[in-house]
Amino acid sequence: MRLDESTFIKVHDSFHNVSTPGQSFPVVLSQITDKAIITVTAPEATQNWYTAGYLKQYWSQGALSSVLVSRTKLPLAQAILISLEPVNSSVLRFEPVEWIGTFFLTVEIRSL
Repeated sequence: MRLDESTFIKVHDSFHNVSTPGQSFPVVLSQITDKAIITVTAPEATQNWYTAGYLKQYWSQGALSSVLVSRTKLPLAQAILISLEPVNSSVLRFEPVEWIGTFFLTVEIRSL
């Protein structure tokens, strides 16, 4: 299947400083989607750094409860196409690997 790039829109473009190992960052999507293109870059990265971190999708079950639906390992400095569960109560969080101190995160989603 060939993807039509014109059906993807940029919905998230941010820069982050990691202050605590294991810290995760919310990825807010403006609409429900089933596909996303994620790119993570780190200014201090060396050539032997391959992994950026993990994108986790949760389903919300009320104010205090959520269930992990998927966990996707993201490469560093490469765009990756991922499939998402297209539900209203979905929350995305990005957790960088511990050696990344600062990073840029870009998310493009497919319009449904």
